[in-house]
Order: sequence, then C-alpha cells, then structure tokens
Amino acid sequence: MQFFVTLTLDQLTVSPAELQSAMTEFVENELQAGSFAITGGLGSHADGARVELSPDGLLQGDPRLPVHGFAVVEAPSLEQAVEVASRMLRLHQSHVPDWAGHCEVRPVVTHCLP
Repeated sequence: MQFFVTLTLDQLTVSPAELQSAMTEFVENELQAGSFAITGGLGSHADGARVELSPDGLLQGDPRLPVHGFAVVEAPSLEQAVEVASRMLRLHQSHVPDWAGHCEVRPVVTHCLP
C-alpha cells in the first residue's frame, strides 16, 4: 500500500550540511529498502502558482501550500508509514534541536481512477 507523506517546516531555514547529508543517506537507504517509491522537495512559492476555480472562472494567484517536502512510502499499514515519517522527523530534530515541523501521512487511493 502507498502513503503520501508531506513534510511541513514551521519555519523555513537553510538546512545545515550535516542534516542534508543525513537526509540524503536516509532517503537512499529507504529507496534501497523499497519503503520509498519517490521523494523530493518542493521549489519556492515564488517559482510556483496557485490556480483556483470560483463562480467568476479560473483565477491564478500566489501559491500558499505550506508543504516543503514529500515522499510516497510503500508500507503494509498506516502505522508502519507513520513510523517512517517519525524517523524522518527525528532525523531533522537530531541535527537541528530547535527545529519544528510535522508530517502528514495519508493513503494513496488509485481505485477511483478510470
């Protein structure tokens, strides 16, 4: 089963090199173990767009999505996907003790597609 995991930082700062190295190793290990199908970060809000539909038609504005990174996790249960997300959060905090953020873990539903 696949789960979409989003990483949101409470405050966007430059990551220390040690955290970047540790995350690279973490992601590579999870990819090799088969628990990550894909992972990545999102570009800045300035490089994106937001498209809305209203009674007046389609509108384009500034993006406001607070998500900074994501992963599609392969896990047999929600609990195991949450454990992967928890390890990722603990890894961040071990390198930046005052770091704060959260992950959202949601199942990927594909059976509703044609």
